[in-house]
Amino acid sequence: MSNLKFVLSALLVCLMAIPVRSYADDIVCGGQITMTMADHPACSGNLAFKTEASGDKWMCTKTSAAGALLITAMSTGRFVGVWIEGSDVASCTALPHYRQISYVIMYP
Repeated sequence: MSNLKFVLSALLVCLMAIPVRSYADDIVCGGQITMTMADHPACSGNLAFKTEASGDKWMCTKTSAAGALLITAMSTGRFVGVWIEGSDVASCTALPHYRQISYVIMYP
């Protein structure tokens, strides 16, 4: 009986650790820029934007340089990679509105 209790306890601990690990990973919310918005107060004066992956959720850049990169990508039809480090959500569409991104890359 005590072996069964130990195995069940160990299994419970392992199952509880799975969601924590999956939510701690970076999420990628890139693709084509679908919409941009400047000067929204939730973005501290930086660019707010949406991508194909974020659906209807707005994300915020941290700097004007990142905003310029996104405007360039949108105007030239290029794809971007947008990462949010250590996110507390599992997908881009589950982000809260105006979530600040970690970094962005424009692809050739």
